[in-house]
Order: sequence, then C-alpha cells, then structure tokens
Amino acid sequence: MSTNHDEPPAAKYYHYLCLLTFVVFVSCDSTPKTIVESTTGTSKTDTAVATAPAAEKKKPKKKIYLTFDDGPNKGTDNVLNIVKEENIPVTFFLVGAHAFGSKAQQVTWDSLQASKLVELCNHSFTHAWYNSYNKFYSLPDSVVSDFHKTTNRLQLKNGIGRTPGRNIWRVDSIQFTDNAKTKAAADSLYNAGYDMLGWDLEWHFNPKTMRAIKSGDDLANQIDSLLLKNKTKQPGNLVLLAHDQVYKNAEDSLQLHQLIRRLKANSEYEFAVASNYPGVKKKSITDSMLRRNMSKSDSLRKNNTINKDTNRVVKPAIG
Repeated sequence: MSTNHDEPPAAKYYHYLCLLTFVVFVSCDSTPKTIVESTTGTSKTDTAVATAPAAEKKKPKKKIYLTFDDGPNKGTDNVLNIVKEENIPVTFFLVGAHAFGSKAQQVTWDSLQASKLVELCNHSFTHAWYNSYNKFYSLPDSVVSDFHKTTNRLQLKNGIGRTPGRNIWRVDSIQFTDNAKTKAAADSLYNAGYDMLGWDLEWHFNPKTMRAIKSGDDLANQIDSLLLKNKTKQPGNLVLLAHDQVYKNAEDSLQLHQLIRRLKANSEYEFAVASNYPGVKKKSITDSMLRRNMSKSDSLRKNNTINKDTNRVVKPAIG
C-alpha cells in the first residue's frame, strides 16, 4: 500500500542523475595543478651553453740558419740557383778578395747583390791572410783592418761577421771562443762594432776532393737531434755552416736540395738569415761608419804596418 511519503519513480531518477553529475564534476576538477614559479631578473633554462675551448698558444718554430762561407767562387752560382728554386732565405759570408778575383767571380758577386733571398755578411778580406791562421789572429788590429776592408770594398751594411777557420761567437746573447789564442782578436772585432756568428753544425767536406762527406739526409738527422736535445748555442736556433765551393759538383748540389726539402717538410722548422739570430744587434752600417773604417785602415797603411795588396802586417826591419 502506498503512502504520501513515497516518491514517484521520476523523482528518484532525477536525484540519481544530479548525484552522478556532481561526482563527475568533482573528479574532473581534482586534476593536480602545475605550479609555475616566476622569478624576476634573468630567466634560467635547463639547456647548457657550450663553452668554446681556450685557443692553444701557438708554438714558436725552430729557426734554421743556412750559411755558406768563402764565396763568391765556383760553387756559389749553384747554391744561389738552389736557393731561388727552393725559395728560402740564406746567408753568405763573403771573402772580400774573392769578389774581385776574376771576371766570373765579379758576375757572381753581382748576382748575390741582386737576390732578395740572401743576406751578405763579412768573412774577412784575405781569409786570414790566405789561411795563415796563427799569424793572423796574433795581431788583433790587423784582423779588424781586414774585416774593415771587406766592409768598405763590398759596401756591406749589417755589421755581421764570421772569423775564418775559427768558431767564434760575439753577440749579446753568446760569448764563445773555440781557441784561447784568438780571444783578443774576437774581442777587438766585437768592440769595433761587429757581431760575430759562429756555427752549431758544420757540413764537412774532403779538402782534397772538395766533396761533401755526409749526405743531405744525414745532415737533416743531425739537425733534428741537436734541436730536439737543445744542443745548440741558443735553444730553438741552429746555425749550419757549409762552403760554396763544395756545390760546384752536381751530386753534392743534389744533396743540398735534399737537405733543404727534408727541412722544409718539417712544420716545426723555418729558415732565417743571420740578422734574425737572437742577440744580433740588427744595426746598420752607415756611410759615415764606412768612411771612418776606411780612415783607420789608411792610417795603419801610412804607418807601414799593413801591406796595401795583401792586407798583412809588415814588421819593421831590425837593425
């Protein structure tokens, strides 16, 4: 039996529908919210900025000074042609008398002056009175006069010299004398304004055949070893002494080519001339200095102490 409190079916259905709608609404609204923090100033991101690595300090190259003594002579033209072909700077230490010794030597001298790849330096005028080393170095004033004569006659401008037959160094960075008997002469040259450059390695030759004793590859190996072990007068710098006349021979000229190409292939090396050697003053001999030097030489000759032709000291007769 039904009473007045019983709800009609339609009303119950309506209540169920409302309840279901409420549950669904609450479920959707309960999704967790993402909290975003806001900061003032520069915004930060999680992306890392790649930092460029610091540039590596460039390693200085080791300098090789190819120097050729005693020209101009029969091998000088071949050396000069090789230098031009390889396009490298080199230094020639010249004997003054050789520039005027023959017509061919004069032509070679002109070629040397015209080349922009070579530096021309002083190797005395008479090559120690034509290899009379002991007598030559026993008279320091006459040694200086012999160098002055080359400076004047060849009009050399850089004040760099090399003593014949003696490995003498007189630059700001090095003071070295291989023979104690030549010390006074070496000091006199330095005091007269010359920077004297010796050598770290010599390309030896047979004096009878005038042929090189070692190959270009052998020399390159020696150079590598000396520079690697810092066994040169100045670390990172190597002065090689060679002699022009050796390269009048085609085979030895080929060995010189081979040496240069081996050295050029090493990216750690570069070629340089004598005036770039550490401690060389890089001074320039002016015309006034040339005149002063000539005046000193003339004064010695007037006092009959030096023979005009040979540049040798003439000792006065006794009694």
